[in-house]
Amino acid sequence: MEQNPVVPTVETVAVIIRSDEGILVVFNEKWGIFTLPMTKLRRWQDPNIPVAHRDESPIDAAARAAAEWLGKTFVDGLVAKANLRGYRQSDRDGVWKEYRIQVFEFKLPHGWLPWAGVRCEWLTSGEILNAHRRPISPTAQHVIREVSKAP
Repeated sequence: MEQNPVVPTVETVAVIIRSDEGILVVFNEKWGIFTLPMTKLRRWQDPNIPVAHRDESPIDAAARAAAEWLGKTFVDGLVAKANLRGYRQSDRDGVWKEYRIQVFEFKLPHGWLPWAGVRCEWLTSGEILNAHRRPISPTAQHVIREVSKAP
């Protein structure tokens, strides 16, 4: 009898930051590509309870991902938009994984700008999805495509 292999799960969040200029795409130095602000959810050992783990909430991870590029704290405004799931071969290690992406959206208040010196660009959904525009993360394109389908 053949056993099904265990497929690793990667829990992430992506943040669509909108302004009158468009959607913020940021340059991820590690990947060498423009993408949406995104991050994995953190999990750590609770020092007060040795056998327990603590998991970061998706909204806290989304705030952390957006704050990295905006340099600001959040009181409110992060809105859950979608919960995407799918299998994909990792670009980093070649292993097939189930990626779970919780998507949040944030409408940038008037006067807010990304941190000075941040490599970023404001693009429309169509520009992000344009197959000839490079380098844009396929994951960012997937998120924009799926959120654009939602009513």
